[in-house]
Amino acid sequence: MGQLNNRFHYVWYGTCGEHGEDGCKPFVFSEKPTDLFDVEMISAFTLGSNNSLKYFKPDTGEGDLVSMECGGMYSIVMKPGTSLTIPGATPAGLGSTTQGDVLATKVSFNCESVYIAPTPTPTPFVCIPTNTAQITITQSVQNATIGSENYTFRAFNTGDKIGIDTSKLESAVQSTLSLLIPSQNFVGIIDIVGLKPSSDTHYIYMSRGGACYRGEVNDSKIGNSGWEIPLELIDGIEPTPTPTPTSVECNCHADGDEVVNISSVIQPYTDGEGSIHTLKAFQNNQVVSFNLVNFASAMASSVQLNYTNGTPAGIIDLTGIKPDNAKFIVRDGGTCYSATATDANKQSDVSWVLTLVVEKTLPSECGDSDPPVLPTPTPVPTPTPTPQPPQPTSCCEDGHTELNVTGLVNGSANPQVYTHSTPGLSDVDLLAWTFIPPGKLCIDVTPSGADYDINAMENQQRVYLSDNPSTQIGVLTKNIRNTDNTIYFTSSDDKCYMGEWVAGGDNITLTLQG
Repeated sequence: MGQLNNRFHYVWYGTCGEHGEDGCKPFVFSEKPTDLFDVEMISAFTLGSNNSLKYFKPDTGEGDLVSMECGGMYSIVMKPGTSLTIPGATPAGLGSTTQGDVLATKVSFNCESVYIAPTPTPTPFVCIPTNTAQITITQSVQNATIGSENYTFRAFNTGDKIGIDTSKLESAVQSTLSLLIPSQNFVGIIDIVGLKPSSDTHYIYMSRGGACYRGEVNDSKIGNSGWEIPLELIDGIEPTPTPTPTSVECNCHADGDEVVNISSVIQPYTDGEGSIHTLKAFQNNQVVSFNLVNFASAMASSVQLNYTNGTPAGIIDLTGIKPDNAKFIVRDGGTCYSATATDANKQSDVSWVLTLVVEKTLPSECGDSDPPVLPTPTPVPTPTPTPQPPQPTSCCEDGHTELNVTGLVNGSANPQVYTHSTPGLSDVDLLAWTFIPPGKLCIDVTPSGADYDINAMENQQRVYLSDNPSTQIGVLTKNIRNTDNTIYFTSSDDKCYMGEWVAGGDNITLTLQG
């Protein structure tokens, strides 16, 4: 643009966008005398001081026109046979369409409405520089070979990208780098075999989602377990950290305990050492546990567990062991009860009665968080006195053993046992009973032969009386096997009841005599 090839030209001076950052500048004739060597005269379409057109003749210096100003129209007469290029001058007749990179020719007194500078294309942000080795994480523990060295990336998130400047690593046996993002509760580990970071300050990079992090690496970052490198956010938005899930402990028992999930009224259980025990009268879905460490050897033993209001929770008949400060735990719903068998609550060498107390309440996430309602002991109705014929003070056969029945003691059930002792051997429970009403039992406990025949796994049977058959008065276990299975019970008001023990049964009803 600005090429003058004819002898006569009308030109516009000043083209938007062609004069650099400073825009259009005047073309001052005195500053460029040699540029106008082929020009005869330049005239302006403005009047001078003598009411004539302003002009300038380069050869003689005549005229009062001193420059071409931006936005002005001028007449230029060239010397015959010559041509000239004037930057910023547009000859008339060039046209007003854009051709290639040539701007459209328009007349304007300023460039703001004509020339709009192009918007520079922004340089995209690059999180991890191209001169670093980049690893994309695909698994929680990921091995990679960079160059000839082995790297292990641990505890990063899937999709994380790590950038390591391998030119800043030097020979070593191995090194460990911990990358820390405190705001994300994050620690990622990089183990490098054969290399370690040099002491020169350099950087390690990590991108996660739309966030870019950078950490400074030098000897000041060396801690107890290697290099501990805090990462700072240098671009993007940090993702919302995922809350660390809180583990919920829903067990009452400890690791290593024997655990029995109750599913029946009488439930056999084989412990980890092969011994078979029997749990009786517990409620379905309760969980009973104990640890075999706190037991001693014995032929058999029995533990009755009661709630604090005296209601029986259940009985554990143990074979081959007896408690030695053993702790028993019962989970009922969301409540953990416990009791420990000690000398203080021992009824005999092989019999204990324990009172369960609340040890802890499980979190609501475990379900059944409300403490269970303790069963209410069935009240024993007081019978209306009616005239009775004289009764014997005891109904018992010769050769039978008469046993005192205490009934409730201080409002609580009182388990009782009848034990046979043999010098040099452990005591053996021949009978066990827990009654609500007091009185006397009469049972044959003599062996059929020379030795006692004991069934340690005999069922505990519920006891009823014929004149009140719907009310259980207690439980009885006859472990001795002999020829006479008649059971006599004399109540505190001298009523005599009799029944027949049937091994393996669940209930026994004693019939009123006389």
